[in-house]
Amino acid sequence: MNFRLICFLMITICLIGTIVAFENDVRPRDQYGKEIFCPRQGFDQKCNAICQRSGYQHGFCDQRNCMCKVHSYTH
Repeated sequence: MNFRLICFLMITICLIGTIVAFENDVRPRDQYGKEIFCPRQGFDQKCNAICQRSGYQHGFCDQRNCMCKVHSYTH
C-alpha cells in the first residue's frame, strides 16, 4: 500500500515538474529581455500567418524554433 502511494506521488511530482519546466519556454525573449514577436511575414509564412489571425492576437513566433505559440493568458 505504501509503495503504491509513493509511486503515485513520484509520478505526480514529475508531471508537475514537466509542466513548470516547459511553461517558461512559451515566451522566448531576445537579448534585451523583451518577448520576441513576429509582426510581419518572415521566411516561415505559415507560422506568422497563424500568429496574425484575430483569434491569436496575443500569439507570437518563436524565432529559435520558428514555431507559432500563443500566450497562456487572455485579455
